[in-house]
Amino acid sequence: MKRRKNGEGLIRQRKDGRWEVRVRARGRTYYAYADSWERALERRAELLLRAGREAGEEMAYRVRLGEWIAGYIAERSQHVRPNTAARYRAYAKLLDVLAHLPLAALSVARLEAFYAELSGRIGQSHLAHLRSFLKAALRKAVRYGYLQHSPAEVAELPKRPPPPPAVNPTH
Repeated sequence: MKRRKNGEGLIRQRKDGRWEVRVRARGRTYYAYADSWERALERRAELLLRAGREAGEEMAYRVRLGEWIAGYIAERSQHVRPNTAARYRAYAKLLDVLAHLPLAALSVARLEAFYAELSGRIGQSHLAHLRSFLKAALRKAVRYGYLQHSPAEVAELPKRPPPPPAVNPTH
């Protein structure tokens, strides 16, 4: 049987025939018992979810958006062109207004207000790129268990009023 990776938990059969499941996360060990190997696998998945959710909720209040974005940029900069990395840093500078907030404090309303405030200063295309950058960074936070869902996925950009119609001077 292939050895499990760190953090995936342990399943072993005890002398009394029951299966013991152990998952270690954030300095705490979670235990469960099952009658069969299949049930032990299910219990292990439940424990991993529970341990990850508890750790994620705790970490979402500890990690600030600015820290998360800085780490995301550092990781992504290794895989993108220098101009793209520079653009990411420019986006991070625009996000400084929200950088002090814990990840858990981000909400759709807060992001939409931020987008509305920015829409007067930067162009619509630049704002759309900033939004996709933030969506990608928060998607990674969801994947790593720091957030349950990403508010950036739902937040919409403000609508710009259409420009006045061009008047043809020849008529």
